Amino acid sequence: MGAEGTGHIRFAEVADALPESQYLDGSELNVFSLPETTGGGSAVIDFDRDGRLDIVTSGGGMPDPQGQRMMGHRGNLYRQLQTWGFESCGPWSFLDFSATYHSAIVAADYDSDGMCDLLVTGFDRLQWFRNQGDGTFESVRPIEDNLWSTAAVFFDADQDSDLDLYVVHYANWSWTNNPWCPSQSDPNRRDYCGPTDFLGLRDSLYENLSDGSFVERTTESIGGLSFRGLGVLAADLDADRDTDLYVANDVEPNLLFRNDGSFQWTELGRRAGVATNDQGRAEGSMGIALGDYNNDQKFDLWVTNYADEFNALYRGNGRLNFSYTTNVARITATDEQSVGWGTAMCDLELDGDEDIVVINGHLERYSPYHSQRPQVLENIDAKRFVLGANDSAFFQTPQDGRGLATGDLNRDGLIDLVVTRINAPCALIENQSTRQGAYLSVRLVGQVSNRDAVGTVVTLTLGNAAWIRQRVGGGSYASTNDPAIHFGVPEANWPSGQQAPGSMPKGTLKIDWPSGQTSLIDVAEFNKEMLIVEPSPGSAVSSYLIHN
Repeated sequence: MGAEGTGHIRFAEVADALPESQYLDGSELNVFSLPETTGGGSAVIDFDRDGRLDIVTSGGGMPDPQGQRMMGHRGNLYRQLQTWGFESCGPWSFLDFSATYHSAIVAADYDSDGMCDLLVTGFDRLQWFRNQGDGTFESVRPIEDNLWSTAAVFFDADQDSDLDLYVVHYANWSWTNNPWCPSQSDPNRRDYCGPTDFLGLRDSLYENLSDGSFVERTTESIGGLSFRGLGVLAADLDADRDTDLYVANDVEPNLLFRNDGSFQWTELGRRAGVATNDQGRAEGSMGIALGDYNNDQKFDLWVTNYADEFNALYRGNGRLNFSYTTNVARITATDEQSVGWGTAMCDLELDGDEDIVVINGHLERYSPYHSQRPQVLENIDAKRFVLGANDSAFFQTPQDGRGLATGDLNRDGLIDLVVTRINAPCALIENQSTRQGAYLSVRLVGQVSNRDAVGTVVTLTLGNAAWIRQRVGGGSYASTNDPAIHFGVPEANWPSGQQAPGSMPKGTLKIDWPSGQTSLIDVAEFNKEMLIVEPSPGSAVSSYLIHN
């Protein structure tokens, strides 16, 4: 175990906050189907636009050996009524995910009407739910995608301002391809087979036609690769204002697709240095996060991996070149032989650098380490990481974890967590860290760019210091984070002798939209949330609102 953190980062679980939010895997039926191992996630969204963040949870499913099918549970939607007070409203909102065994909750405004819609990945279909703006959702089916999907991301592939869709598929498990595999702890006992016992499936790319329909645009550069995918992130990784893709695969090389325009792609994972570990070995990758851990104004990639493999930190060097920095940043000292799933990079205590959260849990039924404690990797001086949250009970208690969604649920400026666990309710985790500075939260609305502003880069400058963030699509594992961009501004960047956030100097926000426009906005107040709208065609001015 590595060195302990500063003690500033602390969390507390909110008891009984999300009743009936269990993710059930059906393992009690002893079918040992591969879909039972992957788990599911949640989404933090404001589905009714009342200014409070709500939570959508997946329900999982169960195998039906007699009917040779994978059945689903309905999942749930929790509307926030007051701070830490949630109302279960899945049934009357007409959300029901039980059509199939499902996992990921993907939230995006795919029809650009200002309301957040939902897509749910699953064993034999995608499930779509269009937000009707009156508190209810309409089940729609704009495409037929019948392969086992584990992750998906909405992003603007062709810069026409609407959101296209990339779907990640996993493996060719079926009822006729469900071999008997021995447990590693007892060769006479059955356990789940490993991923290498199954072939991977090709991913798919769909173009949004802006009329509620989609058409498949899977090119050979994407569809010609059939890997076992588990995670995906959409972001501008080469600073050319279009959105690229990074895909996490299970015991196969991870993929980086450079967007060449017009639905043309070049796969550059190995050349970019993000396909494998530093020894050239593909790992069992699940979760993904994007950040700037060393504050050098270049985006870094973070990937969670299987047990006996270190989680991977790839430092961005610019121009789609990355360096494997797990050892340099002392990630190895925090390793606990865990199976990592959901993850996030965010400034947890407002000290100006991004920390890392990892949700862990083994998938082998009879592993003595089936339950594993989650982790906070505290960033020290934007250089290295140590284990943090050491006095937080949740992070010292083994969990059967899978998904992680993040957002400032109580609007106090600190990022809170929603953790999906196997056969247990989702855990709602309040961030009670000791603040080391002020915060600024930024919400973006695209007009020329896609309305969700996926791919937009925001830089906050304050004196001689600067921090860079990006509105990404996807990331974590099977979950959707609140899309607000979050900055921590440490006390070290305040004027000497001025400790009140209101006395801080003016900062500047530089917003690089995917459309090619750049907005510059003076920031005179911190500990606020800003809503910024991209300039309309022919205008050079962004409109914005400031909320307490």
